[in-house]
Amino acid sequence: MKLKNAIFQIFMVIYILTIGEVEMLSDKEKISAALDELEELNKLSDEINKDFMNIENTLNEREKRYGQFRNNASISQILKDVMCNTDNWHTLMPTQKEALDMIAHKIARILNGDPDYIDSWHDIAGFATLVVNDLTQRGR
Repeated sequence: MKLKNAIFQIFMVIYILTIGEVEMLSDKEKISAALDELEELNKLSDEINKDFMNIENTLNEREKRYGQFRNNASISQILKDVMCNTDNWHTLMPTQKEALDMIAHKIARILNGDPDYIDSWHDIAGFATLVVNDLTQRGR
C-alpha cells in the first residue's frame, strides 16, 4: 500500500508541474505544491525503507530459528510429495489436506532448524486439533 501511495505521489508531482486543474496556478504556486508532494513522497520512502529493513530483520531471525529457506522448502516439498502420492490422499477433506501440509511445513522447520523450539511442536498439535474439531463438528 505504501508503494502504491509513493507512486501516486510521484504522479501528483508530475501532474502539478505539467497539466490539469492547476493551470490557473502560477509557476511559483506549482513548484510549491510539487515540493509539498515531494515532501510527502520522501516520508513514504522512509516508511518503505523501514518496512524493508523490518522484513530483512524478520528473515534473518527466521533463518536463525528454522535454517535456510531453500533447505526448508526442499524438505517440506519432499514430505508433501510423499503424502500426495498415497492411495488415500484423494479421499481426504480439504481441512485434512491443509493440516497435513502445514504439519509437513512445521516438520521441515524442525528437521532443518531448532528441534527444541516448542512453538513448532505446539503448532503441529494445533493443526491436528483443528482437524479433530472439524471431524467432531461433522459428526464423524
